[in-house]
Amino acid sequence: MGVVIDIIGSFIVRAAIVGMILQLMITLSDALYRNTERQTLNEESDNVAKIVSSDIKLAGFGRNTIKRMLTANSNDIRFYTDFDDDGAMDQIRYYLGSGSNSTTLYRTWSYGTIDQTLEVARNVSRFRVRYYTITGTDVTGTSSALDVGVVKSILVTIEIDAMSKLVGIADSSSL
Repeated sequence: MGVVIDIIGSFIVRAAIVGMILQLMITLSDALYRNTERQTLNEESDNVAKIVSSDIKLAGFGRNTIKRMLTANSNDIRFYTDFDDDGAMDQIRYYLGSGSNSTTLYRTWSYGTIDQTLEVARNVSRFRVRYYTITGTDVTGTSSALDVGVVKSILVTIEIDAMSKLVGIADSSSL
């Protein structure tokens, strides 16, 4: 009888040890998955910030400079630049899509009669643009066409939502 109790006791102890090892493996696997997803989101958001920032820094650049931001709303930015350095002014526009694409950030490059629209990021839950003068006055939405000379700093905030996690990035560029 004592041997049977010893066998049952050792079986219970072994089952508990195997259960703890399985729990540890599941926890480590889940942590690795979350860490990988977070790293991917951070890389994606960094790439989006670099693309938007590099384009905004070119606002008003060109030989035939038209220092204008055509649209200076809090969720839409459109400006002139000589993006391809061919002497002709191009338009760059960043905006959130509409309808079923309302969480997609688009970049449109208009040159001549050609419009090229690219998808910059998906699952964007927020895209905000703030415009500031040299004194720090917020001039967002004060006019449909702002002179680049008036705008000295632009703050772009983008929040990208992935599954249940949210990553936010803010990048400010000075002109």
